[in-house]
Amino acid sequence: MSACGDDDEKVEPSEITGVWQATSVEYVSTGGLGTVDMIDEGATAVLTLNADHTIAYNCQPATGGPISFTGTWELTGDIGDLMR
Repeated sequence: MSACGDDDEKVEPSEITGVWQATSVEYVSTGGLGTVDMIDEGATAVLTLNADHTIAYNCQPATGGPISFTGTWELTGDIGDLMR
C-alpha cells in the first residue's frame, strides 16, 4: 500500500476501508532474476481492509495456484501498515 501527499495530512480509517483492486503486484526474485509485475503478466489481486482492522489478500496469478493471506492493518497519520 502506498500513499502520497502532505506529511501532516491525517487519513481516517473509514476513508480506506473496503475492497481494493490492485493495479500493480511486484514479484521480486531472490535468485537475481529481477522484478516482474504480476498484474502486467495477467494476474488479478484484491485487498480487503475491514473496519475491524483485519485484512484479506487474494491474488490469482495467470498461471499456478492462488496466493492468499490474512492479517491486520493499522494507520498512523497517512501511513498504512499491513501485518501478516
